[in-house]
Amino acid sequence: MEQPIPLEIQQPRAGRKGLSRSVVSRSIGLILLCLGLCAPAHAALQFDVFVGYGGQPSGNDGIVREAGWFPVAVEVQNDGPPFSATFEISSSQMGGGQTRRQVVELPTNTRKRFVLCGFAGSGAYSTWDARLLDERGKVRAEKNGLRPRNLAAESVLLGATSRTFGGLPKLPELKNNNRRSPMQPLVARMPVEQYPDTAIALEGLDVIYLNSEKALELKVNQALALLAWLHEGGHLIIGVEQPADVNATPWLRPLLPCELGGVSSLKSSREIIQWLTAGDTQETEAYRSSQVRAQRYRPVGISRPAGPVAYPESWLSPDSEFEGVEFPVATGTLRDGQAILTLQGTPLIVAAKRGRGQLTVLLFSPEREPFRSWKDREWFWAKLASVPPAWFGPDYLSPYGGSSIDGVFGAMIDSRQVRKLPVQWLLLLLVVYLLVIGPVDQYCLKRANKQMLTWFTFPIYWIQTSRRRNGMERTPSGRYFAARRNGGMAGTNLRLGLFAGQRPLQGGRRTAPGNLAR
Repeated sequence: MEQPIPLEIQQPRAGRKGLSRSVVSRSIGLILLCLGLCAPAHAALQFDVFVGYGGQPSGNDGIVREAGWFPVAVEVQNDGPPFSATFEISSSQMGGGQTRRQVVELPTNTRKRFVLCGFAGSGAYSTWDARLLDERGKVRAEKNGLRPRNLAAESVLLGATSRTFGGLPKLPELKNNNRRSPMQPLVARMPVEQYPDTAIALEGLDVIYLNSEKALELKVNQALALLAWLHEGGHLIIGVEQPADVNATPWLRPLLPCELGGVSSLKSSREIIQWLTAGDTQETEAYRSSQVRAQRYRPVGISRPAGPVAYPESWLSPDSEFEGVEFPVATGTLRDGQAILTLQGTPLIVAAKRGRGQLTVLLFSPEREPFRSWKDREWFWAKLASVPPAWFGPDYLSPYGGSSIDGVFGAMIDSRQVRKLPVQWLLLLLVVYLLVIGPVDQYCLKRANKQMLTWFTFPIYWIQTSRRRNGMERTPSGRYFAARRNGGMAGTNLRLGLFAGQRPLQGGRRTAPGNLAR
């Protein structure tokens, strides 16, 4: 009868142990659930920064021109809670300029892509730091030590928006040590997704190649920025893939200097190679001769010719597979353009002026055969980009040195002017003017008892003196002072206009506002 008593005491103990185990397991599960919910909130943020032209997600490999503007493309994907982000980019170098910021809203499960402008005030080895902050100023993501590739201010940079990656333009490499110098002309790939929507972000480009098929994908702000850059002095090259692409683009069709209608087939011939060798060669044969220079590193001028450039036929590679191959060509009627290359009476390349810039239309696709595998394709793009032939010599190209800004203003003061008024005549006119408006005027009006007439005689004296001075000194139209710079930009004319709103050209190349004499 006494044996069941221990059994009654053990039953509640077993229940309490099972209850405690269930509470612990539930608590652990709740803690793990909270950790699982909180962890993705900080880990589900993707932050990519593309610095310069043709930049990569790592922030490197982009091209930044010295003392020029460049785009900074940012992609942020937020899979966590929404927040208001502030993007910051600054240079870690001393004197790198101001910090640029942009505020963007990041809802949940969204990807934001935006482009802003940066300015490379320093020279080579520029380093940039990018951060993404929330509303409380906490750093949510950052990328430090971004180092794009440096390009000299006098070099050539071609931005390309091609249909395929293999269809990118290619420029020839410089010789000897110039291959590793910042003067090496470069090509930057510019996807439509990273295309700037402001014209100042395109200021660092000399030439832009745009495939007609990719022109359809440009947004309104991107197209407006491209047109503004073109009219301010840029060089835009359009490669026609199909006439339907041009006719279906509202902003591109009226821009072209020709009306495209159909397509015909032509065979490549020697006329295209002869076009490469026609123009200003800048005595390039002397640079490729076997003569040894007395100085190993002799800095040469880095000026650009005003007219079309040309390359000696000895530089070109014979390509028998290129000649005699059929390729499609868009046909139409010219409106205001000029055919700079014709084949069998059919225009292949048409050029026209648009504002201060130049528009070149390739009525064929350079991304298709036989141009894609052409051995002289790099020289073809070099001619379109007007790369000086003298750059491909053995002499060292030095982009640094030359005249300072004080020398530029000194050249303005000492410049020659047509029939410049001597200082002696100017002082004599000033003395006569003071005598007339002073004692002479007072004596004459006092004797006539007409002192109130001084309100009329004073403007008359001023007008007559100004007319006399203008008759003795006649300067050129527009009051331009032409100065010859010898040094970093030898052989180029620097024209500085004294009227507001004028933006002069440097050797045919546009200049940005506030960056006239860089």
